[in-house]
Amino acid sequence: MKPINFTESTLKLGAPKGQEKEIGDLHVYTDKKKCISCWEFTDEEIETLKKTKKIYVGVFSGRTQPPIFLTIDKPFLAEFTRYMELVKKLGMSKRSLSQGEYQEYLKLLEKFQNKS
Repeated sequence: MKPINFTESTLKLGAPKGQEKEIGDLHVYTDKKKCISCWEFTDEEIETLKKTKKIYVGVFSGRTQPPIFLTIDKPFLAEFTRYMELVKKLGMSKRSLSQGEYQEYLKLLEKFQNKS
């Protein structure tokens, strides 16, 4: 799997100083609230993914896991962005969503679950 450039990319992150040989550039879309990168599977990885239906996510941090999301849908759609905002808010506290926001969250959740 390798990171690739994509149409919506707004920023290119470079490797940390001294690690340019081991780490390549990472193109991301950012709206100052989140960064999104695009990764491409090899044919072999696709075959493995078909068999296992699993993907593992690693973060170079030994004590915590920052909030992340994985999707096969383009995350630049307004509904998906709103859904992720609600998920983030919900993650802070179940009481952080108003009744209306919670109902909106449930509708969007159902929509995205039905796509799979």
